[in-house]
Amino acid sequence: METNLDDALQSITKQADLICHGNYDHTDEIYQFSNPEKYPDSLVNFVEAFGFMAVKLEAREMHLENTIEALKIKNEQLEESITRHNHLNFVFMNTVVLLSFFSFVLALLKTQSDAVSKIATTFVVSRLIEFAILASSILLIVNSKLPLSNFGLSLKNWPKSVKESLYATVLAILCCTLFKMFLVWFNLSENTYIVRFSNIEWSFAFYFIVAPLQEFLGRGVVQGTLQRIVPGKYGWLMAIVLTSLVFGTLHLYISPSFAFASMVGSFLWGWLYLRHGTIVGVSISHFLIGIWMGVLGFFI
Repeated sequence: METNLDDALQSITKQADLICHGNYDHTDEIYQFSNPEKYPDSLVNFVEAFGFMAVKLEAREMHLENTIEALKIKNEQLEESITRHNHLNFVFMNTVVLLSFFSFVLALLKTQSDAVSKIATTFVVSRLIEFAILASSILLIVNSKLPLSNFGLSLKNWPKSVKESLYATVLAILCCTLFKMFLVWFNLSENTYIVRFSNIEWSFAFYFIVAPLQEFLGRGVVQGTLQRIVPGKYGWLMAIVLTSLVFGTLHLYISPSFAFASMVGSFLWGWLYLRHGTIVGVSISHFLIGIWMGVLGFFI
């Protein structure tokens, strides 16, 4: 009997050690010592009490693990909500600042009677607006702690992005050319030529930098941010629409027709960006279409 008792105590001690380390896989082994015909009542009662305690401990640990996992999920949701809130603040503050600056620019342009002065003012103002958005965008990216790929700065899918963007660009250029031919044929155009490559001046050299910069700000930062914070099944569409409206509005100081054309182009580039998540293709498309608009004599 003493030998059996010693074996029982050693087995229970072993299981207690395993339970202390979170291992409940072999707890059932102690119930072999709960047979009242082979072991004293005191040992049988102890084994049953020990087994019941092990079951309760395991249940509590499982409940604790589930609670911790639920808290982790809630914490992730809270962090995501805070990120959305910060991004929404960014969009709102920048919209207010840019619209205020835009109103100032309109008033300034009204004071410019000379055409050369208006062109120079327009060029400087455009770069100032881009610089202001770029500065605030850098702050957004740093504070968001999100990877640069979330803002379109990625080479992922770039071959497919470039390929589809070139297809869309060729189609857009063809449509714009046909539209210019229609205007010339029916004397609706301010100029009488269809294409004139001499329209490309030194200022267009800046477009090689301006086009990718505008796509980074418009698509990568604004549209990308809106895609993350606008809820609903069609949040992506709302992001493209809102970005295009802002993009067009920020070009309104040049002319209403230029603003409308910018908004239409923004819809195209927004759709392409949505498909691939990189600004590589849309930057090339933006540059080529912008240059061709100059060749056609639009907005010159």
